[in-house]
Amino acid sequence: LKVVTQRYLENKPQQTTILEVWHKTNPYHVEPIVLLVDLYSNTQQKSRALTLVDKALAGHHSESSLLKMTKMYLLLDAQQTAKSKAFYQLLINDGTFEFADNALTQGIEGRIFLLEKKYSQAVIGLTASYERYPTRKNLIFLVGAYQGNNENDKAITALKAYLSDNESDHGIRTIVANFYLPEQP
Repeated sequence: LKVVTQRYLENKPQQTTILEVWHKTNPYHVEPIVLLVDLYSNTQQKSRALTLVDKALAGHHSESSLLKMTKMYLLLDAQQTAKSKAFYQLLINDGTFEFADNALTQGIEGRIFLLEKKYSQAVIGLTASYERYPTRKNLIFLVGAYQGNNENDKAITALKAYLSDNESDHGIRTIVANFYLPEQP
């Protein structure tokens, strides 16, 4: 309840303190770890978030699929291509994705291909991911792959389709507008 109150009040330092105390007091609970990782990620402390997840996976939570997936996304967000590929392979081998939705794994593969600048392959995985999970973040990755693959028309179409359901998303509107700006010399 304290965490929820501080989150509502947008008091990140107090939220951090409460979560750190909770984690220290109850190291077997995964909840404070997940909440701390979210807080660190949202306050541009991604390396701190990754360190916390690594410690948890090396300790009491070595079998936590939730923390393994969290690490996967932290590596992708940090654009650590080699580490992302290696950790993804580890997750495949240890059965983490055994019951996962195919679009989830395709999305991860698509993001890895995007980091590797293999845009045509990225489009395939990111399209499957976006169709299953039509989030703003997945759209932006798909648009990046389309752009890299010189498919700006498809990027614009996807952005406009998203805007038909999310009219007030000015960030996406700005991305669309940038497609229509002339190239700068």
